[in-house]
Amino acid sequence: MNTGANARELIMSTTLALPALVAVNLLPLTGVVLLNWSVFDVLLLYWAENLIIGGFNVARLWVLFRRCDDRSVLWLMPFFLLHYGLFTFGHLLALLAFSQLQNGAWGEMSTVFAASFLALAVSHGISFFAYFLGRQEYQHVTHSQLMIAPYQRVMVLHVTILVGGLAVMWLGQPLFALALLVLLKIGIDVTTHVAEHRRLQSPAEAAPEVFRRWNNE
Repeated sequence: MNTGANARELIMSTTLALPALVAVNLLPLTGVVLLNWSVFDVLLLYWAENLIIGGFNVARLWVLFRRCDDRSVLWLMPFFLLHYGLFTFGHLLALLAFSQLQNGAWGEMSTVFAASFLALAVSHGISFFAYFLGRQEYQHVTHSQLMIAPYQRVMVLHVTILVGGLAVMWLGQPLFALALLVLLKIGIDVTTHVAEHRRLQSPAEAAPEVFRRWNNE
């Protein structure tokens, strides 16, 4: 095994995650600047990101089962899907109460909205493969921690964003205020990303086998 080459590949994969996180979070600025997105449009995209986070959290739980033989996750996964699904649905209802879609808004924002959503999914995928699998973070986390991790992020991020959104609406939704809202979200994302992976960081070592089929052990 070429340990040096594998180590270089690992370093490249992990250093890609943070720039990708920043880059994809800049996409909503396109909607704000070019398509006149409202604060609701921006918040709706950030709500949709919760669906991506929940999906990858289920994948992390599955890794614990296959890699760490944690059989308790077999019943925790459907419980998480039900509970988190109800939670995000309630979050959506609160968001709908926060504002209303304007006539024609979907037609104007649909393309950039879809591109932003897909880019966010790719960014979370890079983080999953580079850190959780590549750096074997699954060895340093429990199913209890994974069960609450998405809620912690949602509470910190979205309470801040909703407060910021109210401030933007109070100001009359000027362009600079919406742009600052997007930059605020990026700052929170970067801070939580660095803190989370620093906490779960394991010794940087080549581990290409984590990308093989999990049942080949």
